Amino acid sequence: MIDSEEPVVAYMFDAAQPPEIRWLGSVAYACSSDDGDTALQSGHALWPGAQKLVAYLRTQPVRGKKVLELGCGCGVVGLACAALGAREVTLTDRDPGALRLCDLGAEANSPLSTKRENKISTRRLAFGEASDAKDCDLVVASDVVYDAGMARPVCASASSALRDGGSFLLAASFDLGASFPAELRDACDALGLTRPALVFKEETRIWRCRKATKRKALVDTVA
Repeated sequence: MIDSEEPVVAYMFDAAQPPEIRWLGSVAYACSSDDGDTALQSGHALWPGAQKLVAYLRTQPVRGKKVLELGCGCGVVGLACAALGAREVTLTDRDPGALRLCDLGAEANSPLSTKRENKISTRRLAFGEASDAKDCDLVVASDVVYDAGMARPVCASASSALRDGGSFLLAASFDLGASFPAELRDACDALGLTRPALVFKEETRIWRCRKATKRKALVDTVA
C-alpha cells in the first residue's frame, strides 16, 4: 500500500457540509455544498481536470467498454462514462466519504446505474494497490497527481486493472513540473504500459497510454 502512511486528511471533510446534487451537462453528481477551500482540498468537489476529461471522452468510443476510475472523488468522469454507454463502471478512491458521494451520484443518474444498461459500483483503492477489478478496457483519472513521484503508484494501479491493449487516460489541470513527463514515461516503461502520448494540451493536459500486449512486451524485452 504505497500511500497508507500519509495523513488521511480528506476524511475530516466528510461531515463538513451536507452533499448536494449538481449537474455537468446531462450527468448528475453529488458533491460537498461547501464551495470554498474545504471542498477543494478533498475529492468532494468537481475539479477542472475532470471537466476537461469528460469533454474529451465525449469524442471517444466509450460505449460497451468496461471502465475504472482511479481517485474518483465525486465520480464525475466515471458517471459520464456510464452516460456514454459504458457497460460497467467501477469508481475507486481511498476516501470512504468520496465513495458515499459516488453512490449518491449513481442513484441520481438512474436509470444509468440499472443492470439493464450498465453496472456502476464503488470500491476503496489507494494508489499503488492492485485493483480487484480486472480486464478493463479503459482506466481514467483526473487531477490525482500532485507531484512527479506520484506517477508510479497511479500507473501501477492502472496497469493492474487494464486488459492487454486497454487504455489509460490521465488528466492534470495544474503544473506538475518539468520532471513529470520523464517520471510518467519511466513509470509506464516499468509497469507494462506503452509510452504516454499527450493527446490534449491546454490548461489541462491529458495523456494516453495502453497496456502493452504480451507479444509487444516480449519484443521490447528482447530489444
